[in-house]
Amino acid sequence: MRIPRLAVLAACGSFVVAADTPSKAPAGTTAEMFSEDLTIAMLADGRVLLHFDFEMHGPQATNSSLHSYGLLPRQIGEIAQRYGVSELQLAFTQGTWREARWGVPPAAQGIGAEVIAQLADGADADAQWSGLTNALSGVFCASLNFVGTESTTSPRLAFAHSQRGGALRHGFLPRENVCTENLTPWIKQLPCQAQSGVAALLNPHRLFNMHFLSVAMALNSDADTLRYHQTLSVVVDTPAYDRSWALSALAGRALAAPCPVATRSSVRVVAPAAVQVAPQADSTHSAGTSVTHLFDLQRRRVDDIVFTFSAEFDDKTKYWAAAKDTPVPAIAAHRHITGHGSSGGIETVITNHRDVPMTVAYFDAVPWYLRMY
Repeated sequence: MRIPRLAVLAACGSFVVAADTPSKAPAGTTAEMFSEDLTIAMLADGRVLLHFDFEMHGPQATNSSLHSYGLLPRQIGEIAQRYGVSELQLAFTQGTWREARWGVPPAAQGIGAEVIAQLADGADADAQWSGLTNALSGVFCASLNFVGTESTTSPRLAFAHSQRGGALRHGFLPRENVCTENLTPWIKQLPCQAQSGVAALLNPHRLFNMHFLSVAMALNSDADTLRYHQTLSVVVDTPAYDRSWALSALAGRALAAPCPVATRSSVRVVAPAAVQVAPQADSTHSAGTSVTHLFDLQRRRVDDIVFTFSAEFDDKTKYWAAAKDTPVPAIAAHRHITGHGSSGGIETVITNHRDVPMTVAYFDAVPWYLRMY
């Protein structure tokens, strides 16, 4: 006998209680799928990157009032259907990714809040965009409702990979801070929330004691399938002066058994060859001076991962010697504020790290009170 599950959804102080019963996908429709992955990467300056990756697939809704979303968060599916969204990207980022020390970022995100949406043809795109940002503001407890015409653009060249017809809108709030009010609803959209799998490491008290944090989601829909992708990237310090430390010491929590509905649950560790990783991984792969250790959490239970540094890493300054070998992005762009008062301006520096010329499309939104020349 299948027992209906009881879900309590909270959004900025309002509570909705709903019961739903998971159902099998009918014949000829897309089956539901959920995967959870964690990448732990040692950075050249001694810090550690934790990159959480959750992905869900499910059948496209045909009737929002009758459709059962199962694993997919219903509120996101209904928002996409109501406002005619075929693609959606939303990110909250705090801190600066230092590519000279840390290499290529997991994803290119601007500081603050950024939202990009591909809207359907044949409708009032501005009204759809306004409704979408207001709905996302309520779901993620953010200030996205303040994304007005002064901070909204319609790129023609940038984000070209996202353009499939329709109206493309881009909005940003550079001063939006990332806090637990944004993270809590993001975690609640996971099928098992933070109760199992790699999501058990999502400890707000440790995540916000960091050098860089990016919380993002992406929605992609077509005629048959709805894909929802959630990522969280955080750069943290390792325990000072400790040659041996554990993953649980970084997160303040231990790994848990995989989420029961997950089709894949894994941990990937990328570390220098001189760093010992315990327990032994299910598989390893060497590339240059780094070794990738892969743990399949569905094959065996892993409660913690311990890192032991050899004598050659007795001083964190040894990491700086390896920084020159850290792969950097092919193109890097840095935007600075110059001057002061009425004589101030904005300066953008675009750097090509390759030996050959490259053609790029640069997109920026400049405040109306700045004179361009």
